[in-house]
Amino acid sequence: MNPAGQAVALGLLAALVAADVRAGSSRAGLNVSATVLPVAHVQWADRPAFLDISAVDARRGYIEVPEPQDMLVSSNSPSGVLLSVAPLPAPIRAVVLIGLGPDLELQAGGGEVVQRWAHAGSETLRLRMRFLLSPACQAGRYEWPLRLTAIPLSD
Repeated sequence: MNPAGQAVALGLLAALVAADVRAGSSRAGLNVSATVLPVAHVQWADRPAFLDISAVDARRGYIEVPEPQDMLVSSNSPSGVLLSVAPLPAPIRAVVLIGLGPDLELQAGGGEVVQRWAHAGSETLRLRMRFLLSPACQAGRYEWPLRLTAIPLSD
């Protein structure tokens, strides 16, 4: 119920209570319900701002992120979340995510991964990543390429 609706409901309740106090012989009831919409979000613990690709990485065709990245996923949905990976920018042609079950390779167009759990709340996911590079990749500093969002799952 929006704030205006809540104010109207509280006003009606106050009027009914006041009428009950004055009359002394009548009773009134008011049922109020609320619906909580499912929400979810992702928060990285300490994600790098950049991905530094060396000449060796570019020749090899991939770069392993040396440290696992912790990601806190929170949702009020007891069913879990759908993690949506945004399309990857050049020179990344794919990403391999390690830590969400079987290793998962997502192409440059992005993709989605279902993470189920049996309760609402937060889960910390520890991900290792391998970025597969395009053949035209040049050594350099690139903005961190991985963007994830969380969408709550319904029952």
